[in-house]
This record gives sequence, structure tokens and C-alpha cells, in this order.
Amino acid sequence: MQVSRFAFLSVIGLFVAGTSLSCAPVDQSLIDQIAGLTEQLNTLNEDVQSGLERPGVPGPDGPQGEEGPAGPEGPAGADGLDGVNGENGDDGKDGDDGEDGADGQVGATGFSCWDLNENGTADLETEDFNGDGVVDTLDCQGLDGQDGEDGQNGQNGQDGEDGAEGQNGADGVDGQDGADGADGQNGADGEDGQNGADGQDGADGANGQDGQDGANGEDGTDGQDGQDGADGADGQDGADGDDGYSCWDLNQNGIPDLPDEDLNADGVVDMFDCHGEDLTGVVARAVIKSDGVNATAPNNITSSLEDTGKYVLAVTMPDELDTTSLDQFDFTVVITPEAAFPFPGGPADLLMVAVERVSFEDVDSDGRNETLNLRIHIRQLPTTNYWNAGFSVVVLEP
Repeated sequence: MQVSRFAFLSVIGLFVAGTSLSCAPVDQSLIDQIAGLTEQLNTLNEDVQSGLERPGVPGPDGPQGEEGPAGPEGPAGADGLDGVNGENGDDGKDGDDGEDGADGQVGATGFSCWDLNENGTADLETEDFNGDGVVDTLDCQGLDGQDGEDGQNGQNGQDGEDGAEGQNGADGVDGQDGADGADGQNGADGEDGQNGADGQDGADGANGQDGQDGANGEDGTDGQDGQDGADGADGQDGADGDDGYSCWDLNQNGIPDLPDEDLNADGVVDMFDCHGEDLTGVVARAVIKSDGVNATAPNNITSSLEDTGKYVLAVTMPDELDTTSLDQFDFTVVITPEAAFPFPGGPADLLMVAVERVSFEDVDSDGRNETLNLRIHIRQLPTTNYWNAGFSVVVLEP
């Protein structure tokens, strides 16, 4: 339309110009007619110019834009939370109590400790040792009877069973759905027409994959072992054994028989005549009086009283004992003191005995140690004063 209008104006311009340049006689009416046309052309030109500035009639709507592409797939959902740990198993049951120990054996029947002749009668002349006019337990000087053996401890109860394993934790929660895909791009505008309608939103992205199941909770810890059953009750003490014979009473007639039972030939049958049977592993043994004299001499022990409550002993080793690699601390020395009565009829004092292993020496210089030197210390309790008292001594092999 614009091209045809400019062409029309150009034709009119040429016509006017050709008319003004004509050399022929000019008719006034024609000039007026041309002037009128010129005015109309100017008016038309102004209209054309103003028409160019006015908007044209809206064109028809452009075609609808194509549907936008589908949005990208949403991210995968987060992993589910770990399952809760299983509960701890219950503690095992306590073990059953151990069985009671067996009762001790009944000891052999004996005589009263003061009944030296075992006639069941209190003989004042021969059995009243403390001179109090009464024959009773204070006149007993024989060795104490052995205690009955303790019953064996009951066996420990069995351990309780392990607690059951805890249940597996619940599965973790599914991951959240992925976010919606982004909207599709708008369709392109139609030419000169109104913008085309927005393209439809892209389809939602596919849901993210479910999160992995949470790991199973840890098994509950095993229940604690049941406590050991209580020890069985101690067996009852065995019945007291019958009173034994005196150690010097070789024929067990309850009477001191001179000279058969006076082994140390001191004119008296008493504990210093007790020798007993030879024992395996015994190096030497003797009975030492309170004044330091060896009442069982001659044997391989010499003795003397060094000072109040201090006794010196020299023990000679038997020839068959190999002492090459031994010293004085390898030997076991057992001391049993006599009971001490501060006054007639009173209770016996408590005595404390200590063994000092002085040396183990080669006396005859033959390259073999054969003499064990000992010092025995005896104290009275509770004063701890040194005290003279007779005692028996036994030296054992290592």
C-alpha cells in the first residue's frame, strides 16, 4: 500500500512540473484547476503522512506455538533413615547352687588326753601333771588330735544362657518425590499478530527412585552370664576321735615301762622319749628341752641355749642327700613349742616362734655343704619377751 501511494504522488508531481514548464499559452481556468489539484495533493500527502503514523488494523492471530519439551527428570530422593537398633537381650538366668560338700569322716575313738594308762580312771599319782589335786584337761600334754578335713566346695553353677538376639530395625522411610520439571518455553510470536498463547507446561518429571532401605539395626548385646551358684554348705565336722595313746607308750598299755620306753635313758618316761617312725623326705628331727639340751640325742642335730629364748642348732646332712645346688633357704624347718604355764593350774601362754636360717657350710672342706646352721627365736605373747621353752624340730628335704 505504501509503494502505490508514493507512485501516485510521483505521477502527480511530474504532471505539475511538465505543466509549469510548458511553453504553450496558459489558460487561467486550467491554472486554477491545477492549483486546486495541487492543494488536494498536498492535503492528500498530509493524509498519507499522518496515515503512516497511525497503527494499522491488527492482523489475525498467529498459529499456536508448539508444545514445549518435557522438563528434566527430578533428582533421586534422599536415602531413608537407618533403622532403630534392636533392644538388648535379657540377662541369662542365675546358675543353680552347687551341691553341698560331703560330710567329713568320723574319727577313730580315743581315750581322754590325761588317761595315760587308758584305764578310764583318774590316777592322781601318775596323771596329775600340774599338781593341782585334780586330773583333768590341764594335765594333758599329748599331741593335739588332727582336725577333721573340711568338706569339698560345691561346684560352680553353670553359666546362664545367652540372651536372644535383638530384632532387626524397621525399613527406612521412602525418599521424597523429585521436584516438578521446569515449564516449557513459550511459543514464538506470530508475525505482526498478537503473541501466540503460551505453550502448555511440560509434563512433570518422573518421580525420583526410592531411597535405599536403611541398614538393619545392630543386634542387641548378649545378656550377662548368670551368677555362679552359692557354694555348697560345709560338711559337718566329723565326730571327735577316741583319745590316742601317748607317743612314748610303745606297747599302748598306758603305763611308762622302764627301761623299755625310756629311750633317752634319763630315768623318766615322757615326751622326750618319743621318736616316731622314719618319714620319707625328713632330713633330721629332734626334741629340744627348754635348757637347749637335745633330749633325743644322739642324732644328726646338735643344740644349745645361746640366750633367753634363743637356741642354736646345727643339722648334719645325710650322706645320700645331694646338696650341690642347695642353700640354707631351700630347706623347710617345722618348730612345735611346748605349752608354757606361767603358774600351776593357769592357762598356757601363747608363744611365737621364728626360724633364722644362718648358713649352709662345708665344714670338712670336701667341696660338699653338709651342715645347716639355724637359730630358733621363741617369744611370749603378748609381751614379745624372749622365753625359754622346749620344742620339737623337723627339717625336710627341698
